Amino acid sequence: MSSELEALRETKRDVEFVLKRLDPGSVEKRTYKKRERQRGASRTPEVLAFLENLNGALGEDFGYSNVFHAMKDAKMAIGKEMVRKAFIELHEQGLLRMTRTTSGGGKAYTLVGHA
Repeated sequence: MSSELEALRETKRDVEFVLKRLDPGSVEKRTYKKRERQRGASRTPEVLAFLENLNGALGEDFGYSNVFHAMKDAKMAIGKEMVRKAFIELHEQGLLRMTRTTSGGGKAYTLVGHA
């Protein structure tokens, strides 16, 4: 069965190759959809609410990696990249202030008005 399937796939590839050479527009390109959140859907309010509810549990200053792990420990479904983007957005809005650069090159932040 698998050899038949492989033979059919090979024939299909050959036919698509010939068609593409004869008429490049005749063969449709495959498109793959990524599983993403809706564009524009930001997790920033969720991260800010989490930071406000921490009440200094992470210390005087914190990095996005620390917050990510704390959110995971609290059983919140969020990715590290989403937390990083939220930190950038909160920093641009003036709600987070960068306090220092850590030894590995990361950034440590504190909530403005919560220091």
